[in-house]
Amino acid sequence: MAAVVVIAAQEQRRSLRKSALEEQANTAEFDADHDGHVSPQELQQDIGHVQVRLEVLLERLSLEDGLIDLIKNLPLFLLCLFCFLAAIAILSPPPQTAAIHRHLGSHFGLDQAAIYDFLQTFEDKNAELRDACLSGITFATSFNYWCEHRYFQREWDDHYLVPVSTCPSPRYTALELQSSPDNDTAYQIEEDNPNLTCHDHASHACSTDLGLLYCPQTCGYCAPFSYDRYRKYTKPQVTLLPSVVHQTRFKTKACEGWAEKFLVQNYNPVLVTMPALDGPKNDALLTCVDRNAAYEEDYAFYLECTAHTPSARCVNGQIPITAKTLFHGQAVYAKMLIESKRDLAAMQEVGWIDSQTESITVSTVIYTEDLEMFTSLTVTFDFDYAGNVDGSVSMVTYKDVILSSAQNFVACLLTTCIGAGLSATALTVHLLRHREQCNWGLTCYEIFSRILLLVYPTILLISWSQQLLMSHEFDLLLETFIGSDGVDEAHMNHNMQEYFKVKTVIHDEVGWLERHRVASYVLMYFQFLQMVLYFNAHPRVAMLTKTVKGALLNMLHFFLVFTILFLMLAFMAHFLLLGWPPYELSKPQKPNKHPKMQNKKEPQRQRPNPKIRNPKKPSASKPKPLKA
Repeated sequence: MAAVVVIAAQEQRRSLRKSALEEQANTAEFDADHDGHVSPQELQQDIGHVQVRLEVLLERLSLEDGLIDLIKNLPLFLLCLFCFLAAIAILSPPPQTAAIHRHLGSHFGLDQAAIYDFLQTFEDKNAELRDACLSGITFATSFNYWCEHRYFQREWDDHYLVPVSTCPSPRYTALELQSSPDNDTAYQIEEDNPNLTCHDHASHACSTDLGLLYCPQTCGYCAPFSYDRYRKYTKPQVTLLPSVVHQTRFKTKACEGWAEKFLVQNYNPVLVTMPALDGPKNDALLTCVDRNAAYEEDYAFYLECTAHTPSARCVNGQIPITAKTLFHGQAVYAKMLIESKRDLAAMQEVGWIDSQTESITVSTVIYTEDLEMFTSLTVTFDFDYAGNVDGSVSMVTYKDVILSSAQNFVACLLTTCIGAGLSATALTVHLLRHREQCNWGLTCYEIFSRILLLVYPTILLISWSQQLLMSHEFDLLLETFIGSDGVDEAHMNHNMQEYFKVKTVIHDEVGWLERHRVASYVLMYFQFLQMVLYFNAHPRVAMLTKTVKGALLNMLHFFLVFTILFLMLAFMAHFLLLGWPPYELSKPQKPNKHPKMQNKKEPQRQRPNPKIRNPKKPSASKPKPLKA
């Protein structure tokens, strides 16, 4: 067998050597002057002995025809494409947007898990960036950067060897208040004591927010206030207002199934060592939720009035918590974290997040100076049936295209539209005139891609011209609170309504930008395929596309079979493994050795004396347990 292979290889080499010699002989016969080159004149003399390989000639003519079409159509195509890319880069610049989102993600600590801790950190970081622009004047509204003039002190520090600013002001924030005398009547109603006055009760009133609201004259809190720079603001980004957290809720329903039995369970007075199981309960054990119905009452929930509850807050024996606000036609219950530590502690105390909560959303808006870019940052926590919390982050940055940027944006889109229109017209005329010679599939796709480059930029330009500047919306957003007539609950609810009206407009504009980003991506993908078809005129690229085209049917069959098998395996894994927790049991942690925690002892519950086995029972009759 080996000898046969060797003989076959030798015969192949002889034939190759023979064909090479014949080719040299033929060349020598045509080369009359023996200069090593066959000129057209020499070829014409022996034209009868010339043999033409038609497949090579056809391949060469096809290549030249494709290159001619590429040279004719590619320049105008690239002009339209590059102008469109430049226009969308002006509308939504990728490098600046990525830098802003990366900084905000690290600044706000978007990797925390505990909701209340996250809300506290979110508002603390929001306060660090809080700044506002009004009528061309920039001033920081956060108390971290301004101090009331009468409390401002700047003295030399011998330790640091620099001047140090201090602000021993009892006022927590720098919100504007209206100049007004004491309102003893409102203070008496709030404290539920008709004998109190601001002057006689100044030590208590001036140490709380009540002094700001009802006793400004006694406490020395009469507006207008004057502020001195306490600390230099060093960040390029600013937020306008405190963070706003809102939730959507589900309705309640009558409990069904075993939950109905659980609600009417008995108690056992013998179980004295197990509190809450030895006596009747005066409230429901469970709250059954209808997850198919949205809660739309005027307030999120109601609490029973307690002793000394201010009459203004107690309505029909109930205290309403968190008024309803409409956001995109949906009922939401919002809270602005003005004093975040106090507000979040109060929210935890009343159980603001409960089983009826569908989702929690905290949001803020950020302005980046010099770039004129406005970012809407939204963090959402969704609650599922089992109480799991899934967090998601949405950051969308909107750029105000003004001045020279607007001119460049319009010029690029107009150039794209004009070039695409001319190219589509020329291709259509060429197709109609040379119906037999044209490749209908490729030419129709080329015309379709040009029509896309004509229609979509036109739509983008018209819709962009109808959008309001984001800076105008931010002015309105800031004005909803700067122009407030008061800081009581009624005015704050009204301000919240106006805030969400402006936020709805901002949400619509941000949604408009996101839709056009997706549409631009789809359009660019069509143009990418068009570019591949253009470069198919190159022999190397043509070989790749021809290979893919030949294997396309087999690839489709493979993906169909692979998809069915993958879905079956995925369901098997989902059915078998989803019930197992994705974590391991953690090891017991060592006790905290922090010096501040060593002196703190947990309160110990008093246990009954184990020596007293049969304590004396009261002579009264046993209470009868509730019947099921």
